[in-house]
Order: sequence, then structure tokens, then C-alpha cells
Amino acid sequence: MAKIIFRTCSNVPPGTAERNIAYNKALGFSMVERAERHFLPLAVVGGGRSILQHEATLKSWGGDIWAINGAYGWCKERGIKATFFAIDAADGLEQFACGVESALIGSAVSPKVTDRLKGARVSLFDVGVDGIMCGPTTATTAPCLSLFMGYQDTTFFGCESSWDGSAHAYSRAVDPDLIDNRLLVACNGGEYLTCSEYLMQAECLAAAIRTAPHVFKEESGGLLRALVADPEWDCIKATQHVHDSLVRA
Repeated sequence: MAKIIFRTCSNVPPGTAERNIAYNKALGFSMVERAERHFLPLAVVGGGRSILQHEATLKSWGGDIWAINGAYGWCKERGIKATFFAIDAADGLEQFACGVESALIGSAVSPKVTDRLKGARVSLFDVGVDGIMCGPTTATTAPCLSLFMGYQDTTFFGCESSWDGSAHAYSRAVDPDLIDNRLLVACNGGEYLTCSEYLMQAECLAAAIRTAPHVFKEESGGLLRALVADPEWDCIKATQHVHDSLVRA
């Protein structure tokens, strides 16, 4: 096979995001404001299994930590002080929003999430044309959002965007959507099991790191590190679901 061009699409029905935004903004949460540049380090923590190698680093982190979705619970269980970070408008993330003290969330998240966050310190931000640019995942929002909030030193943990066994450090289960969209890609001399969503995530983050290596770094390894070294990749294998979804140019 060869390189495939993927495009993102909404995972909620038309009008859902707009209704979520109206509901969440009516709750009176503060909106994120542009901040002056500062040099407090920021760790953006995804759920990839590579975070198991960096528990000590995150426990002693000398700055802020944004923990994506289920990675928040992983951090909390280990005494790592983090901010819950989420943007998905679909239901499902509410399972990760229990016991949150501080949250940074996209204004279009499901009301089931914000209902769980009442009593927490919550900051909202808009995503998209009139807000913070993002790609297919929460992690891809972090480069633009962190710069908007003044951070000049951001490191990505647990965002390897590939897996061997399970996709997440806190669960052995793999989401069915990830299984349906599995890909085996070759990049920078290695082969990586991933999926369309994670591949796009890795491309976005790698582009940010290559563009501004003095600002963005990664301690994730995997496909992300390979794409930082070499942005070219080839698809070796793909599930039948991916084959069936291809649109020939």
C-alpha cells in the first residue's frame, strides 16, 4: 500500500456541539484568556503506555500538567497533581470526570461531563474556526492552546500514537473503533501498529515539534518520535474496514 490521506469528521450528529456549547456556557464557567509568555513547564499527558516509564518524572514535575481523558485518573491514583483536559462532544468521557478538582475543557464537551464537574475549578475554551485550532484528538489541541495560554515549554508524554498490546496504560482493552481502523505503518526505519486517528494525531504533534523544537518536546517515543525524525510514512497493512472506507482519487 501507499500513503493514505485521512480527513477528520464529527463524531456527533449535526447541532449537538452547538447545543453543548450553549449548555456549558450557561453554567458560568470561566473562559480561557490569552496570557503573556511565561516559562512554567507544561506536561501534556496522554494515555499511551509510555507514561509507565515516566511516573517519577511526572510526580516531581515542576510545572503544570494537563491529563487527557482517562490519563487524569491514572495521574490521580499515583498522586500526580493534574488538570483534567478534554474536548470531545460525544458522550463517554463522563466516566473519567469523577473527583476532578481542576479541569480545562472544550466548550462543546458533553453536558454529562460538565455535570460531573460542578464544584471543580473549570475553564472553558472554544475549539475550531472561532477558537483554538485542533486536529482529530484532544492532544492535537494542546500546541495552540498552550501558546494561547503563554506556555513556552511543553512536553508530550503518553502520546506515542502507536501500541503493542493495549493502547492505554490504564486499560488492557482496546476501543472497537481503534481495532476497526488499525494500520501498520513504516516510518524512519521502524514499523508501528496504529489507527487512522492516532496517525493523524502523531502527524499534528510531530509537525509542531519539528516547527518549534525550542517550545515543544516529546517523551513518548513510538510513532510520534519516528514522525518527528521523518515525516514520511507508508502504510504496510490495514484492516478491511479501512480498505472499504477508501475513496479513490
